[in-house]
Amino acid sequence: MTNKIHNNLTIENLINTEWFDDFNKDQQRIIVAGLIANLDVSSYANPRFNAWQMEEIKEGLEDNLDVSYFANPRFDSSQMEEIKKGLKQGLDVSIYAKPRYRGETMKIIRKSLNSKVDILPYTDMNFKDTQLKVIYQGLVNKVDVSVYATKEYNWMQMEEIRLGLKNKVDVSFYANKKYDHKQMKEIRLGLEANIDVSSYLDPVLNPKTMRKRKNKLINEKKNTQ
Repeated sequence: MTNKIHNNLTIENLINTEWFDDFNKDQQRIIVAGLIANLDVSSYANPRFNAWQMEEIKEGLEDNLDVSYFANPRFDSSQMEEIKKGLKQGLDVSIYAKPRYRGETMKIIRKSLNSKVDILPYTDMNFKDTQLKVIYQGLVNKVDVSVYATKEYNWMQMEEIRLGLKNKVDVSFYANKKYDHKQMKEIRLGLEANIDVSSYLDPVLNPKTMRKRKNKLINEKKNTQ
């Protein structure tokens, strides 16, 4: 049927073929839309593609992109979208156009390429995408991400350490898995306020208690200035 498409088979005749019946209504609609737009629908007129995948490929053709990078049933529509965006931005999408990368992972890699930071050493270390985002942001901030780029921290703990590094406080006070992210936040805020946080570093203290001690110390400092 691909040859027939290129041999100017009319749309009206096409929709009456057994080949066309292999597609559901959403897929048929996208194929017809491509034909009307004079696109080479053979790139996606394949029952192995669902409608969302077909739509991504059709949009790529409309933008005159090299859809061969993502016109592959092994990519879901979110992966296709990220490859398509990379092509539109002039990036070397071969770096991340690999089925093993989830769509969200591809997005992080794409953003890192735009930002000219190297996230690739971390992409195959089984980090969750939420963790990769914090690593990426740390690289953008030019902080030492090795301090928190470890799976012992969840992304919220990573974020507290990243913020501390960004704000140039001594994160060694709280960069420890024994603290949850709320405790880390109270210690970080205390360090940023330049108070002595030693009185509430005990991980047994809940975040609310830490917050009260922190606020008391901040107020005492203000009253002595």
